[in-house]
Amino acid sequence: MSSHDNMGEKKVVEGGKGIEKLHAELEETKKELYKMVVCFKTLFQKVPDPLFILSPDGIFIDENKLAEELTGYKRKEIVGKKVLEIFPNVKIDGESNEIEIVCKNGNKVWVEVKTMSMDMNGKRVVLWVARDITEHKKAEEKIKHLNLVLRTMRSINRIITSEKKLSNLLHKICNRLVQTRAYVGAWIAILDADKKLIELIEAGIGEKACLLRETFEKGELIECVKRALNRKGVVIIRNTSACNSCPFAREETDKIMTARLEYGGKIYGIMSVYLPEKFALEKEEQELFAEVVEDVSLAIHSIKVREALKEEEALRKAILSASPVGIGFTVNRVLGWANETMYKMTGYTPEETLGKSARMLYENDEEFERVGKEMEKAFKKGKTAKIETRWKRKDGSAFDCSLYICPINAEKPEEGVVVIAIDMTERKKMEEELRKAYEQEKEFKLKTAHYFFNPIIIAKGYLEVAKEEENKQRILEAIDKAIDAINRIERVVKNVIEKGEIRE
Repeated sequence: MSSHDNMGEKKVVEGGKGIEKLHAELEETKKELYKMVVCFKTLFQKVPDPLFILSPDGIFIDENKLAEELTGYKRKEIVGKKVLEIFPNVKIDGESNEIEIVCKNGNKVWVEVKTMSMDMNGKRVVLWVARDITEHKKAEEKIKHLNLVLRTMRSINRIITSEKKLSNLLHKICNRLVQTRAYVGAWIAILDADKKLIELIEAGIGEKACLLRETFEKGELIECVKRALNRKGVVIIRNTSACNSCPFAREETDKIMTARLEYGGKIYGIMSVYLPEKFALEKEEQELFAEVVEDVSLAIHSIKVREALKEEEALRKAILSASPVGIGFTVNRVLGWANETMYKMTGYTPEETLGKSARMLYENDEEFERVGKEMEKAFKKGKTAKIETRWKRKDGSAFDCSLYICPINAEKPEEGVVVIAIDMTERKKMEEELRKAYEQEKEFKLKTAHYFFNPIIIAKGYLEVAKEEENKQRILEAIDKAIDAINRIERVVKNVIEKGEIRE
């Protein structure tokens, strides 16, 4: 064998060894790849987040167990299907997104999805790393909603401080509750003492308002109203089986919160809002609604009080204006308000007397002091002071008046007194006229007795004498005397008739 042949054989042997080495390296690589695949699959299943593998064109290639648990879809149900077939309207842009998906059972779940590209078995795939953030989103949504309610409360408080008319106030409150998106709808019913509807104001409930009004007008109360009127606090109807007559009974996604409008033990009506169930069942939501109800109740009470005060003030003014006697108010004998009769009586204007000492109404210091002492004496006995005095008008003329002075607080007269003044001028004049009339009557009676009765008695006496007298001459004399007495009466009557004088 030549040396050339030996060299060829040697090369073949070395080539065989190279192939064996290559095969060995290949097997080692396969083992490593297998280990990597096993490791990847292990990590794919063990990682604490739901994972989805998709093709670049959005077809599901695989998902891990947590992804199955999250969505409810088994691997065989989604592999090979497009994302939009399983999760309609889901669109992912960028590397990180927050999306809402609808699970197999219909529940909605918020997930944060992080997207990354990777090579798998030589192919380009997309990996979704999903994290359930439903509770986080609920918390965010809850905080957002509560912030809306808080802003609404502040807005309502501004309305309460500025609006003085009840109907306008309630309309603005209902509109604000809905406009701020704090609530889906709102209504307020003002009721009388017999729970009859006075006024219904609403926002956001549309045609249901008519149905609700009809229910009230029939004398029927829907379940939430019945419960709210019977107890304090926020009422939420969880079981609507008793709500067949209620216009809101078929609301599936919303719950109604209802509470009575009450202040100082007086119930003015009902306030109700409806909102998503997830918010209505929260304690914080109910507490905030209770605060709104409390604020609105106070506002209604304040307006009612103001209206009552206005009515009382109008009545007071009418009484004071119509009163035929002077009525005024003083504090420590300093003049305050008075009615028109008082000003006419004294000749002063309100501007001329307000804040001035009552001394200006008296002729002298002595009389001013005397009235003050009489006043104090009566107050100490717990009585109304009744004092006769003389007042001086603006023009300087004086007149008799009778004062009735009563403190508004019997224990603290210094807080002010009401003074009733009666001008006694006409009364005094009438008393003088009555005195004169009495004197005239007395004089009339005396004259009547003198000019009528005396002659009559004389005439009767002589006639009696004539009846018993036997002497004819004396009988005639007695008769003449009687005739003379009658003539005297005749002359008196003639003077009364012709001259109005009682005399012969």
